[in-house]
Amino acid sequence: MAIHAEPSDALTPFGPVSLRFGAVITFSGEQLVVTADRIVDAIESTLVGASSAGDGRDQWLLSDVPALSRDVAWIIPLSWEPPSSDGDPMRDRATQLWSEIRGACEHRHGLQIGIDLSPDREFGGSYAAELARTGARRADWWAFGDRAVVLVVYGPPLPGLKTLMALHVVPRNWVWDDSTRDKATAMNLRTGDLSWSWADVVRLGSQKAQGLADNLTEADEEGQDS
Repeated sequence: MAIHAEPSDALTPFGPVSLRFGAVITFSGEQLVVTADRIVDAIESTLVGASSAGDGRDQWLLSDVPALSRDVAWIIPLSWEPPSSDGDPMRDRATQLWSEIRGACEHRHGLQIGIDLSPDREFGGSYAAELARTGARRADWWAFGDRAVVLVVYGPPLPGLKTLMALHVVPRNWVWDDSTRDKATAMNLRTGDLSWSWADVVRLGSQKAQGLADNLTEADEEGQDS
């Protein structure tokens, strides 16, 4: 799988301060650094297909969009809002991104299909059970070939604030079985651990920043030697 690793100055969503104040992956301060369309395009061109299983390494889907590897699944973090946050701009940007991701997926693959996460449901050992265990309150999916792209919102039930938002890229039979059209049966499987936090994003940002610093140091040393 070819994951991009382009240099970028837009590391604000990945800095330690974002753990306190929140972040939306598409913004660095007031600057828009990536659009929902670009994110969905990159998922289609990079993560969808027979060879799209994770290899155990968290990587970069785009220069400003991380991808967390979870065995055969990928998690693309989108936003983080601390539960105590009263920052309306952050909340508005996250809501806007949610709407734009939905629009981009619907344009390519039709209306979303919701995953039932109601508290009284019997989940068994399923993808839906893992979503519920990790705090998801809403999940909508689209079929991208043999993969499903799932837009997941985490947080307490409404009217509570959402806390995290992400895209999952998972095998389509985790959410739908074409042979039986029985979603409950298709989702009755073991998925592994799909938990994550914004600290994972900050860690990747720190690694990127260190890599850029090392590259600059190496280039400077080569310049001095020439």
